[in-house]
Amino acid sequence: QHQLDRVRRLSRAVSRKVKGSRNQQKARWLLHRTLIRVADKRQDFHYQLAHELCDNFEVLVFEDLTLAGMKYLWGRKVSDLGFGKFIKIVEQVAFKRGKTVIFINRFEPTSQICSRCGKRQKLKLSDRVYQCECGLCLDRDHNAAINIQRAGASAHTARE
Repeated sequence: QHQLDRVRRLSRAVSRKVKGSRNQQKARWLLHRTLIRVADKRQDFHYQLAHELCDNFEVLVFEDLTLAGMKYLWGRKVSDLGFGKFIKIVEQVAFKRGKTVIFINRFEPTSQICSRCGKRQKLKLSDRVYQCECGLCLDRDHNAAINIQRAGASAHTARE
C-alpha cells in the first residue's frame, strides 16, 4: 500500500510539472523507477508463492477465470493482483518441478453446488455464505474450493 500511495503522489507531481521541462523528466523518471519497484516486488511474491505451492502439493487446480470480466466488476484491484501473470509463473515453476497444473472450466458452477450433497442452488455475488437444505453452512469460497478440488481430482484421474 505504501508504494501505491507513492505512485499516486508521484504521478500527480508529474502532471503538475511544466510540459517538456527538466523537472518533469526527473519526476517521470522517479515515477518510472517506483513502478518498476512495485512490479519487482509483486513478481518476487508470485515466485515465492508458486514455489511454496509446488513444495506442498503435487497437483495444483485452478479455476479458469475471465479476468476481463473481473476487471469490469472490481477495477484496478484485479490488475494489482496480477493473477494472470501469477498463473503463468505457477505453470512455469510446476513444469520445472514435474508437478501437474489443472484448470477447471470457468462455467463450472463451483460456488453454487453443495459440496456435501451435490444440490445446485443459485447465489448472487453478494451472498457470501452457502447454506444448503442438507444442513451445510460454509463460506461461499470455501465451498467452491472443495468443489474445485473434487473437479481437479476427477480430471487428474481421467488424465492417467
